[in-house]
Amino acid sequence: MSSSMPARESESKPSLLVLASTYPRWPDDYEPNFVHRLCVELSEYYEVTVVTSRSPGSEKDEWLGPVFVKRFSYAPAKFQTLVYGGGILTNLKRNPLKWLLVPLFLFSMCIATRSAIRKARPVAIHCHWIIPQGLALWLLSRISPIPPVLVTSHGGDLFALQGRIGTWLKRKVLEMADAISVASSPMKPIAIGLGAKEESTYVAPMGFGFTSDSSLRSKKRVPGRILFVGRLVEKKGLKYLIEALPRILLRHSNCELIIVGDGPERINLEDQTRRLGLSNSVRFVGALPQDKLPEYYQSANLFCAPFIEADNGDVEGLGLVTVEAMSFRCPILIGNVAAAQDVVPPQFRNLCLVNPKDTAEFSEQIVRRLSRSEATADEIDALKEYAIQQFSWSKVKTRYHGILETLGA
Repeated sequence: MSSSMPARESESKPSLLVLASTYPRWPDDYEPNFVHRLCVELSEYYEVTVVTSRSPGSEKDEWLGPVFVKRFSYAPAKFQTLVYGGGILTNLKRNPLKWLLVPLFLFSMCIATRSAIRKARPVAIHCHWIIPQGLALWLLSRISPIPPVLVTSHGGDLFALQGRIGTWLKRKVLEMADAISVASSPMKPIAIGLGAKEESTYVAPMGFGFTSDSSLRSKKRVPGRILFVGRLVEKKGLKYLIEALPRILLRHSNCELIIVGDGPERINLEDQTRRLGLSNSVRFVGALPQDKLPEYYQSANLFCAPFIEADNGDVEGLGLVTVEAMSFRCPILIGNVAAAQDVVPPQFRNLCLVNPKDTAEFSEQIVRRLSRSEATADEIDALKEYAIQQFSWSKVKTRYHGILETLGA
């Protein structure tokens, strides 16, 4: 496909340039699609062009629905492995040799972004992640003027990289930005402390991808089935859930843990499962496309997301999988990280939040939740309604359009 910018479908729409690293590589990719979904929603108001990186098997330039995606190359095809399969920081930790790709990635992103600015002439740039996308914009801004910038932090980019250099780089990006959005309220004071302007820093989470469970209401929940959905990385805390399982099985012999997702911790988690003799009680499904998740949310007896703070300071920015589970009326139990306060309304926090590292208390809470004695219909209905009211894409679209309008977009 040609690398030139396609003609706009409507000259009445202004152009919006979006920068992202995690982005669907092809239709029905199992990689998180929340940035793409927001771009699709915002295409009601803008002609949206996305600049992201290539990976083996992806097209260079293509339309994904109403969004034009331009992917830059930063190494020979088989070595373009910095971004996907767990995220940039995780991949660098797993294989330090990948640090050699970082300057190539940044340089290539700067070139591709500058080219897209010249061709698309955007009224604004929506930059997802402080580093590396925000860093590339800061570098470009040192050379020539750039359009107004909204930087969105999803969590890991704000909490991690806490050393002197990482903090300095984050500060430069946040000071450059015309507006900042963060995924949850606990992130806002951290961003302001790093140089974001209070009056132009907004709490604006992503949305979740399901609007109705009507087609699945006849599906019965499986007694004792616990569901986990997410990337298999340290901050998800999955090893603590597996560690608690033997205690749970003493009370619920039919207990089964279904793990949907993939990532760098999978081998260690599978080894832990075998060591504890849990192979018959734990099933690793692997990563699945978004449209395959509803049947898992609908059949689970409990959704458990044992979020923790990772050793490098990284912590969950929001946890939209929890919102998805709530929308399908699945009882939940999640790690009591700061962002969980935005997901669970106050009246249900004592029931739904837990410290996963306290194995005895964690397992006891799971046993109680599996019994459904506490997961009343009122609680389940209230959590579903809260998820839809706070995190529906219609609300998220309106919120982000409003922020972009403050930039003149």
